[in-house]
Amino acid sequence: ILVNAIGAGTIGYLEGWTEIDIVYYAVISSTTIGYGDLHPDNEATYLVASIYIPFAVVAVGNFVTTIAQYYMGKSEEKRRAEILNRKYAFEELLAMDENNDGSVDIMEFTIYLLKLWGMVDDKILEAIYAR
Repeated sequence: ILVNAIGAGTIGYLEGWTEIDIVYYAVISSTTIGYGDLHPDNEATYLVASIYIPFAVVAVGNFVTTIAQYYMGKSEEKRRAEILNRKYAFEELLAMDENNDGSVDIMEFTIYLLKLWGMVDDKILEAIYAR
């Protein structure tokens, strides 16, 4: 928001735009839509815009990434809690018992969950075991 306020505000002030035009320019420019209907008309504001727009695009990208990561993290936490708190069927317990000794130890359970969450696969585990 600060990047947009300073950059678009400076350009808008120097160009004599209204506040609505400044906000419109900030949104259109920082989201890379750029219709071209509102643009700097003199060399000084063109120079400010050429510095402002890359920073504004990065700032908006970072903002969107932060929001997406927050919601993805919440979704992943919920999914993991459901996996950890659910009751396992007998067939799943048999699948966890990798050494077929009739019981599931903590390592087998951990590996099962890591595979279920997509954090490891058999190829990665084979590489670990080979060490």
